Amino acid sequence: MPVVGFLRSTPLNSSTSLVAAFRQGLKESGFNEGQNVTVEFRFADNQIDRLPGLVDELVRHPVNVITTNVLGALAAKNATTAVLQLYS
Repeated sequence: MPVVGFLRSTPLNSSTSLVAAFRQGLKESGFNEGQNVTVEFRFADNQIDRLPGLVDELVRHPVNVITTNVLGALAAKNATTAVLQLYS
């Protein structure tokens, strides 16, 4: 089963509508959480220094892809080149 990492620099409580839209988009694409895809959620709660550790957790999990905002993408870029290979 594919595993998607969902990483935000913001807190969960300010991202609930985004999480709902993400889940809806997965569903519309034929992915049902817990049935044919797993989503690992991580939120840095506006503590940017936590992002590298959260990226490390997702990479070690391992996830197949990470979806994130700009600050999370920068942390992923600094943490591993394996993540960047997804975009080449």
